[in-house]
Amino acid sequence: MKNTTIKKLLSLFLAIAIMVCVIPFGTFTLTASAESEEYTEDYYTYMVSNGMATITEVNTSISGDVTIPSTLGGYSVTSIGDGAFFGCTSLTSVTIGGSVTSVGDGAFSKCISLTEIKVSANNSNYSSSNGILFNKDKTSLICYPAGKENTSYIIPDNVTSIGDRAFSVCKSLKSITIGDSVTSIGWWTFSDCTSLTSITIPNSVTSIGFYVFNGCTSLERVSLGSNVTSIGSHAFCDCTSLTNITIPDSVTSIGSYAFCDCTNLESITIGDSVTSIGDVAFYNCTSLTDIMIPDSVTSIGDVAFYNCSGIINVYYEGTAEEWGAIAIYRGNHYLSSATIHYNCSDFSECALKGHKYDNNCDKTCNVCKATRKVPAHKYKTTAQTKATLKKNGSITQKCTACGKISKSTIKYAKTFKLSATSYTYN
Repeated sequence: MKNTTIKKLLSLFLAIAIMVCVIPFGTFTLTASAESEEYTEDYYTYMVSNGMATITEVNTSISGDVTIPSTLGGYSVTSIGDGAFFGCTSLTSVTIGGSVTSVGDGAFSKCISLTEIKVSANNSNYSSSNGILFNKDKTSLICYPAGKENTSYIIPDNVTSIGDRAFSVCKSLKSITIGDSVTSIGWWTFSDCTSLTSITIPNSVTSIGFYVFNGCTSLERVSLGSNVTSIGSHAFCDCTSLTNITIPDSVTSIGSYAFCDCTNLESITIGDSVTSIGDVAFYNCTSLTDIMIPDSVTSIGDVAFYNCSGIINVYYEGTAEEWGAIAIYRGNHYLSSATIHYNCSDFSECALKGHKYDNNCDKTCNVCKATRKVPAHKYKTTAQTKATLKKNGSITQKCTACGKISKSTIKYAKTFKLSATSYTYN
């Protein structure tokens, strides 16, 4: 045994000596780490540290109602790691015991059949209400199960923070109300909520984090609070139903890819405090035609407006010299090919911020009454009811360009008048 130990020590010293020989002279730090091994028991992969077990991964074949084990391998289960149950699509219910003191970010993300999370009453760190996971005093909402079929949810007034991925892939939710008590919204929080149609961010929130509304393909209306200072990377990426948005004056930065692939975004108002627009921020926003950039902007990232093929006019409050200093042409083909208008602070609201048309086929702005050249409605009959001797009929048509519905009535004949008293037919 002693010889084995001596051999190991000699091997270690030799390894250090070799490192010293090959590393240039200078200061370096050699650190030793004792990362615990991973073990597997039933569906669970776990690690042990200081005599406590952390579940790091769960086999995605797990299904039904599951109670997280209190021990694994004889060790008390105290933690559920980040994304531990990620993609367990057949999981319907989870019960968390009293020993668990930590639940990681997105622990139950993409568990699309999960309808309920229950917590043991003797758990000192967590609680649940209506199957939703909170911290003990319910000031932090950690996970809203993706499989719940509610179409609307009001976040309780005592909640101050919403965790990472808390509502991710909640495909049934059409409406979420965020109260003024909420000050913090995590990353990916509402990502892929594909039925969500509108959202209001209260004034108490100061930042929109990474990927918060990424993939919310039905999101049409967004209202940002007056204290939001930053919009993170991919925050509204792939929100394909969004047609307009106002960035309040409190915002100073728009992150990379923030509005990429918002293909129906027609107008955007950029607040007067924005100083930077990130790389690829508006990539593939093909419906943008006019954009107003305040003179507060000093940096526009590479290809920020790449493939914005509809941009015709760029309105800029500053001078040509200031515009040049931004170096905006660096890869931004569709801005450099547009008409640049300088010193535009006196332009009308509609010219600066985009006309407001009710739909794609309207010819008149409902604010300033400006007209535009658009094709006429292209109606296609979707339903028809014939008139009878006693009842009117109807025709329903829908415009294939803008979706406008037109209904007309086919009136039944109340009286008949003949020009002759008799007719002869051969």
